[in-house]
Amino acid sequence: MKDETNPAKPAVKLEPDLEEIAGTFNVQECRALASLYRRWARQLSVKAKTLETRADPKPVVSLRPLVARRLALN
Repeated sequence: MKDETNPAKPAVKLEPDLEEIAGTFNVQECRALASLYRRWARQLSVKAKTLETRADPKPVVSLRPLVARRLALN
């Protein structure tokens, strides 16, 4: 893939899978796809965090009642 504006300067090298998808995109299409992928990445990150918390629940902390003397200090 050569840069059309400056043949001596190579264009950005994309990963093969991404090159397949966006190899012929113009500027607007590239930005739209990047925005979409950013949104999807954020949603997947939140989903993973949610699934992680559900899979590994935190132990319930049981608090002991305070003695009256200690309550008086507060």
